Amino acid sequence: VLTSTVTASWAQKADKTFRDAGLLFVDCPVSGGPARARTGDLTLIASGETECLDFAKPVLDALAREVHVILGGAGRGSTVKCVHQLLAGVHICAAAEAMAMAAKAGIDVSQLYDIVNGAAGASWMFTDRGKRMLEEEPEVKSALA
Repeated sequence: VLTSTVTASWAQKADKTFRDAGLLFVDCPVSGGPARARTGDLTLIASGETECLDFAKPVLDALAREVHVILGGAGRGSTVKCVHQLLAGVHICAAAEAMAMAAKAGIDVSQLYDIVNGAAGASWMFTDRGKRMLEEEPEVKSALA
């Protein structure tokens, strides 16, 4: 079970390598990060051959709150994760721009944060990352390598 975020083509090559060696393979990127992993609140995006998915199901169910099976073979889960990451990145950028715009206009950004979180402009990324943007020394919770 590959839980890394990789390209669809990488997952497809890995699937072929494993199957050629007589091993089962599931492409299963994860969303939720370390904090949600500790509480079992992850979201898994699984793809692969039916035999592989069926075999891995008990483990996947134990790891996550939600397991989404994407039909079409290995690589499809990684494609969905790529789309997800695109949206997550856009939300983070929009949150940062909104906070910067408010600050430049002289608006109390803490008050703006509270207003947005109680209104239609809220998103998970704004709530989580916006709060960190307000901190003097925010803890880094993601890694690039």
